[in-house]
Amino acid sequence: MIPSAMANEELDQVRQIYLLSGLSNGVYGINVDEVPEGDFNALLRNKVETALDDEYIQDYIGEWNLVWGPVVDNTPLQTLSRTPQQLPYASNSMYVAQKDNQYVVSIAATNGSSWFDWIVEDSFVRTQIDWEYADGSPEGLDPKIARGTWIGLNILLNMESPGQGKLLDFLEEAVQGPNDEVPEIIFTGISLGGALSPVLALAALDSQDTWAHGN
Repeated sequence: MIPSAMANEELDQVRQIYLLSGLSNGVYGINVDEVPEGDFNALLRNKVETALDDEYIQDYIGEWNLVWGPVVDNTPLQTLSRTPQQLPYASNSMYVAQKDNQYVVSIAATNGSSWFDWIVEDSFVRTQIDWEYADGSPEGLDPKIARGTWIGLNILLNMESPGQGKLLDFLEEAVQGPNDEVPEIIFTGISLGGALSPVLALAALDSQDTWAHGN
């Protein structure tokens, strides 16, 4: 619980981002059969928007807006070149919140109810995949990524928010907006999200010429 002495004092950036990180876990442990019309996206959107609109929470983090997503994936088998099959629990979730010139990309943690998270994304570490996003690498280095993390990264990169496209499509528009100040883009997550957020940030950075066009 936040000490009463801090009431109405906006939290620093790190604490704000930590709270935004936690909101991406809103469908943790929920079976798709419990979700109205099986729409994980709508359920998580409602939870994130409810939190961001809460005046008590706004006292501590300010007014953040949901600007992309949330997108929840529970058909991850297609990433393994298998027939898409709906799994009962969400494997990955992501959304973007914005305040002023900051954009926070929030990525969900391991879903304790998802065997795909535990067995594939968390545990496929023995096999490594070449890092494909950089034009080159320092001499003598051969950058690679664990297969499980690579699978999770590709799930995130291919998520599409209806009417907004994929994450990098959205960020492309964000960096080319009317504001002359270059936006600050922050990637965050805990647990599995803590593994995926830095590699997603690095993939975005290494491929920025294709989506940011020098901005």
